[in-house]
Amino acid sequence: MNPLLPFEYLVLLGAVGMGLAAFSAWRTSARAPTAVRVAAVILRVLGAVALFALAANPGRWREEHSVAQRELVVLVDHSASMATADVDGRTRRDAAQSAAEALARKVPEGLVVRPYVFADKLAVAAGTPPRDELRGGASDIVGALGAVLSRHAARPERLAGVVVLSDGRQLPEASPNETIGQAMAMGAPVHVLSLGGPVAARDLELAPVRRHVSAFTGQSCRIQVRVTNANLGNAAPTIELVSPDGTVLGRTQVRVEANTSAVAAFAVAAPDERTYIEYTLRTPAWPGETTLANNETSVGLSVLDTRAEVLLVEGMPYWDSKFLAQLLRRQPHLRVTETYRLAPEKYYRINPDGEESDSPAAEVFPASAEAFAGVDIVVFGKGAEYFIGSEQAAALSAFVRRGGCVVFARGRPSTRDMPGLADVEPARWGPPVVCDVAWCPTTLGAEAGLFGERLPGLDDTLWDRLPSVSRFYRCESLQPFAQVLVEGRSRENQGETGVPLLVTRRVGRGLAVAVNADSLWHWDFFPIAEEAKETYQAFWPELIQWTLTHAEFLPGQPLALRLSRRAASRGDTIRLRVATRGNGKADAPRVRVFRGGQAVFEPGLVQAASGGSGWHALFAAPEPGSYRIEASAALPDGEARVSTPFQVLPPPSEPDDVSADPAFLARLANETGGRVVEPGEVEELLAMQERERSVQDTASMVWECEWDRAWVLLVAAALFAAEWYLRRRSGLL
Repeated sequence: MNPLLPFEYLVLLGAVGMGLAAFSAWRTSARAPTAVRVAAVILRVLGAVALFALAANPGRWREEHSVAQRELVVLVDHSASMATADVDGRTRRDAAQSAAEALARKVPEGLVVRPYVFADKLAVAAGTPPRDELRGGASDIVGALGAVLSRHAARPERLAGVVVLSDGRQLPEASPNETIGQAMAMGAPVHVLSLGGPVAARDLELAPVRRHVSAFTGQSCRIQVRVTNANLGNAAPTIELVSPDGTVLGRTQVRVEANTSAVAAFAVAAPDERTYIEYTLRTPAWPGETTLANNETSVGLSVLDTRAEVLLVEGMPYWDSKFLAQLLRRQPHLRVTETYRLAPEKYYRINPDGEESDSPAAEVFPASAEAFAGVDIVVFGKGAEYFIGSEQAAALSAFVRRGGCVVFARGRPSTRDMPGLADVEPARWGPPVVCDVAWCPTTLGAEAGLFGERLPGLDDTLWDRLPSVSRFYRCESLQPFAQVLVEGRSRENQGETGVPLLVTRRVGRGLAVAVNADSLWHWDFFPIAEEAKETYQAFWPELIQWTLTHAEFLPGQPLALRLSRRAASRGDTIRLRVATRGNGKADAPRVRVFRGGQAVFEPGLVQAASGGSGWHALFAAPEPGSYRIEASAALPDGEARVSTPFQVLPPPSEPDDVSADPAFLARLANETGGRVVEPGEVEELLAMQERERSVQDTASMVWECEWDRAWVLLVAAALFAAEWYLRRRSGLL
């Protein structure tokens, strides 16, 4: 029994109730015969007993189980990469479809399988995911999973978990951390089935060897582009050079073996006026190529109309300096001033126009920033100690750090240690060495653009045919940020090897270069080989011009513009720096970003904390495409203007790389408490859900009444009805 009141109270109330029922029935039937009175009492007491029985609530307890309705969400990837047929001869999409159908066939009680399809966005599928065309080019797994979790956020207890059937390609790139945290908070494990494997990309990529090239008016220069062949077999693409107005200026075919690179070069004659030109390099799609976004790139050419001012200083004149000075004077884009020490306190100067004169000792070398104002590059021979005092050393260091250039053309510039020169030298030199070594450009030399443009590249056999370098200085140590662009290597693998013969070092905003070789003039003078003479006459002008264009300021330019990177992806941060020559105060320049001749925005400049002539800006790379940044400033000598290119690379697309990424899916599963399953184990997920359901069943005890029957109620009603009928017949009513 399950009485309405505590049993002891119910018995007491029942006894009192039956007593009152008997008493009232007896008193109210006093005029009736005794037999009628007794019958009325009995009927009323039995009615009271029936009511007492109902209040006692007879019956039994019964255990009852209830199962909460839950949902298992299935996400099926319908992006383009799922068309790859690398799952036992089937496409990834067909394998995912089969797995989804297997889940839908065997759904346990209390579980609803809710299918969705997704690519770049989430879509609900009626029944199992439909076998229709692929829905999108991107695979936003994180976005689809986040959308599902958001839909169940109001009632997380109904979400049994999420099954992701995908190859793991996540485009656009997105961090899953927030989505993983949301799944963990909701107690929704993410189970994954990774489909597919690695797939080799098939691509031709064009990348400029140098994105910004400088040349003097009327000078011929080369624009080079590196062609990389990825898994396309032996290819021979045609590369086109296109002018800003769309005219094809040249075509060349370059043979590129599979998984190698080759360089295509175009000779371009700089116009006879100062300007900036942006060229486009492009190639048609090669059969089987999947990525076309990198089949086009751009290169900017800055044409300079002023000659570079060269100061050549020689304290111990020899054939090296004579040959070098004559060669530099023959270059139409250089103005050379030569200063020689002939004897103690006797100095000799040759001006750019060829005028010769004695030079006072106090004026042989600049001793202040103002004296360096008209100099672009200083070339030292030997005997620097005859020119450099403490004031001159400080002025030279300041000149280089502010963007000037210095070349040590004969190795160690002095016969003794000079602390004043140590600040700008690329290396610490030891004693001289006499030993034959071969002249061998390094990979750094090619990457820096010195070799492979006007000078032969690393793989050119010319370097093996050149005469040996026999006199150089031992390198005790390289200075910080120094790079070796040419090494000396023993031809017989004996003696000296790995000798730094050409070393560069960035010093502040300028550049220092050391050529650690004596007697290179032999290549030009002695009839060793005609190609050695040609190499000598090409090397020095190219080295001087390369040095000038790699420093902060281009020759004759009072304004400099530098970028932290010339190629970036959309949203990447690019740092920009603008500077003016000298230490004087100048108004802030104006910087504009152009695309196709149209100004698109102006980065905000902030002056350097130390004041002076430097300004900085940070900006996010805009939409993909080729851009030009132009800086202009009103200076005392007139308006200065300088431009430089940069390119915003297109984001990766789905066909660029269709390799599966199981590690990404495994992370989703491992960090949310899910499982990584194989194609044949998909139905195990349902079995696991069944086991989890049995644990989560809610068991309750339910009271099953035995008095809620029609006949019981009829008997109780009949007792009271019989008493009423008896009283009426006896005239008691």
